[in-house]
Amino acid sequence: GGLAFVQPPGGTRVGGSVDLQPERTDNYSVGFVLTPRQIPNLTITADYYQLNSEGVIVTAFAQAAVVRNAADGFTFADRIIRDSSGVLQTVLDFPFNSSRRAVEGIDTTAVYRFPTDHFGKFTLTVAYNHLFRFNAQIVAETGFTNYLGRFQSANSPLSPGSLPWNKGYVQAQWDYNGFQLINTFNYVGDYKDFGGFLNNSLLVLDESGRAPDPVNVEFTRNRDVKAFLTFDTQISYTYTAPRAVADEGTAKTAASVPSLRGWQRWLDQTTIRIGVNNIFDEPPPFNAGAITGDNYDTSLGSIRGRYYYVAWNKKF
Repeated sequence: GGLAFVQPPGGTRVGGSVDLQPERTDNYSVGFVLTPRQIPNLTITADYYQLNSEGVIVTAFAQAAVVRNAADGFTFADRIIRDSSGVLQTVLDFPFNSSRRAVEGIDTTAVYRFPTDHFGKFTLTVAYNHLFRFNAQIVAETGFTNYLGRFQSANSPLSPGSLPWNKGYVQAQWDYNGFQLINTFNYVGDYKDFGGFLNNSLLVLDESGRAPDPVNVEFTRNRDVKAFLTFDTQISYTYTAPRAVADEGTAKTAASVPSLRGWQRWLDQTTIRIGVNNIFDEPPPFNAGAITGDNYDTSLGSIRGRYYYVAWNKKF
């Protein structure tokens, strides 16, 4: 059947655990940096990464434990307390060490710098990240749960929120005589919503009344959460007081240090910055599964919309 919010009569009991062990992660990566002679000032980097973790500490797993238990009838039976008729009574939510987690992806960046004699320096940056997999084995006796491309709560115990396959940005920067202008397009790819909270969506069960794949439960209705594109801009100016100029024929500069006024010394290396994030006031895409975040994924976007800011920075 479908999901429903139920408060167990005995509540959810939360506590610690003396059985926790430290997590362990093996990190493997390989990459390259390419600076082609045919295109001066172009730098391309690519990194393939793989993280294999064991004993990942899991907390706040009550809801997921109930869903797993409902899917197969026995997983987390020591945490899901039911009466003789199978009605949920109490949920025990204590931290524990899961079995394994595997993450694999590629991160690429291309930067092209174009200096000019009279109009400053222009820089174009393109960055892209693609995830190949993000799987977790919660219990050693079960299979791997696929977290990639599916909605996950921002406080998910095993992932940093939802995990789209693709994310990236394009940034154009201009530097000229202390001024800096930066324009950035941010891209967050699409992913699957959580079908359990769609209208008339039921848990897919087999003839025996159990989920065919209890670690990757499916529902009769699904939807895509659309990709999210925002545009940010900022302009800044950094004041730099006059510096010493070396005398001809000598490396000594102390004798030629200009006399600075008080305001020049105080404002030296001071930056004022004005910017706007999400300049087109693009709302985050609707997410039916994000029931605690105003129906949008707080790990990937913000309902704040267009945001203006002014910053003042001084280096000493």
